[in-house]
Amino acid sequence: MTGSVDSLGVALACAVNCLSEEEWIAVCDSILHYTALTVHDVRREMGVVSKTVDRMLDKCDGRAMSGPESIARVRLRALGFDVRVQPAIGGAEHADLRIGSLILECDSKEHHLLDVQKANDCRRDRMTLKKGMMTMWFMAEELWTNWDGLVRDIRGVTYCDRHRRPYRPDLPA
Repeated sequence: MTGSVDSLGVALACAVNCLSEEEWIAVCDSILHYTALTVHDVRREMGVVSKTVDRMLDKCDGRAMSGPESIARVRLRALGFDVRVQPAIGGAEHADLRIGSLILECDSKEHHLLDVQKANDCRRDRMTLKKGMMTMWFMAEELWTNWDGLVRDIRGVTYCDRHRRPYRPDLPA
């Protein structure tokens, strides 16, 4: 058997009853990222939706490249942070999230513990540091195991407005 059992609209309507709001948004972000669909297309697929689902759709962003990145964005915005998604950091390179000059990189063991990827991450950190940006790394699991600690760390940078220092993302690497 190939293909889906249910249409996208039916599957998302069912999922909204099974997932938390942030998990459902992460699913929608992935659909938007990996297909040519837009939020408008998803709304049309779902048909008439509740105000709650409509509000959740407004929070979706297909630029997000992972579920944990989506969840971090939703949680941080709910706390009042001005979070940028996939901001350019030089050339064709992008970070996961950015609050002012504070870059947030949300990674998983599968993708960023390989020597080659770690070397690239270190190079990117040096590049952005020269441009006046700071990078804070966290593992995806910490969204569930250490969320309060992550928020304290982010606030430790943003509370003193250190994330508002001038930076130049357009400077050459």
